[in-house]
Amino acid sequence: MKHYINGIRAFKAKFSDYMEEVTSGFSMPEKKFCFDMVWGILKGGDVLVSDVARAIDERILDSTEKRLTRQLKRFCYSALDDAVMKRAFSVFGQPYLTAIDESDIGKESSFAMEDLDSVRDGSKQGDVFHKGYHMTGIAAIGGSRRHVMGLMMNIYSTKSHGFLSVNEETQNALKRVFYVIGGRSATVTADRGYDDEKFMNFVDSYQKHYVVRAKSNRKYTIGGERLPIGEIRFKGKYKQEFLSADGRHMVLFSTGFIAGHPDIGHPIMLACEKAGEEHDARVYITNRTDTSKSGVESATKDYRRRWPVEEMFRFMKQEFRLEKYLVRNLNGMNCLSRFVTMATNLITEIAMEDGSALKRAISDSYRRFRSQEKKEELLARFGKYGLELYRMKRGVQALLAHARSRPRPLQKVRRKVPRQMTLEECIRENQV
Repeated sequence: MKHYINGIRAFKAKFSDYMEEVTSGFSMPEKKFCFDMVWGILKGGDVLVSDVARAIDERILDSTEKRLTRQLKRFCYSALDDAVMKRAFSVFGQPYLTAIDESDIGKESSFAMEDLDSVRDGSKQGDVFHKGYHMTGIAAIGGSRRHVMGLMMNIYSTKSHGFLSVNEETQNALKRVFYVIGGRSATVTADRGYDDEKFMNFVDSYQKHYVVRAKSNRKYTIGGERLPIGEIRFKGKYKQEFLSADGRHMVLFSTGFIAGHPDIGHPIMLACEKAGEEHDARVYITNRTDTSKSGVESATKDYRRRWPVEEMFRFMKQEFRLEKYLVRNLNGMNCLSRFVTMATNLITEIAMEDGSALKRAISDSYRRFRSQEKKEELLARFGKYGLELYRMKRGVQALLAHARSRPRPLQKVRRKVPRQMTLEECIRENQV
């Protein structure tokens, strides 16, 4: 039991330190609400308000559920976004590397939710649509072991009043990130859906770098000749050797071309790479124009580092049951996505503390896999980085099961100031 007591005490200190920094400037009721939600999600294991209320363990469960639901509907999360980003960037340090991941929240059985939309199911082949919401996720990549921290998960609907376009939603999310970064250097990585001139010109207008994987049908001008990406043939100019995530020895050949496009108002480089004797090359578009070996390798490595981002968002959606929430309004949905991001970032910070007593206590609390099949199943489901988050999350949940109380926001000590006596009180005091 002593092991649990020390671990719970250390986790409460880490939790309070993180939450006090992120919620600084909030009113006391807002702080208490944030503390309760993140603690309840970590202890309960999901975002269902009923499970969060049970994890908080207040006297009357029904009153707790009503209070949390009422606050989810009216809580303003914009200031929370900036604080979460500042904390993540301060932990990782410069240079900043961010990644965008477009996804969706499926709500196939719902019918009474606000502005319920129709989204494409990315897990199935073909154009299969179901009810749900669009989601734009932005994450930061950093640390010695290339950890990932969520910056924002924005849930929106194309049927909402004032909606303009998906590009507008993505640009508004990136504007918030660029506002926090300021004039410091940063790189944005994105998949093939973002290789259009609007996105590239937008990022370049903020004097940031981007690395985007190109579609095979896009045409660019190389050496005075306009060619589709799929017809580019090159001989590997630079050779890279490294071990993949599953331990395989990989050999990549890469090179870079300065290219042009009539709708892109700045010079671009096409960084091409292929593995071994493969004929199909992966081509990345970037506004970095350094075609040397270090410049090309830097661009290709930055893009490959975005894979753990997809694993993290998949882990957040499935392990915290983000698609199972019962909140009906969009503001409450976005609040839940922010609280899940904060819970995952806190777990990531603990995972980065190699050798700490808190990480050791969480690892000891986690139940090991009973079979190799279970481990392989979770590895295929979450990936290698997602599996690490899964172990930390389950360890935290097992540790907090022994906690009898939850942390509260720090309050200012109000000292009683002596009140000046009135004239009548002085006369009465002298008469006595």
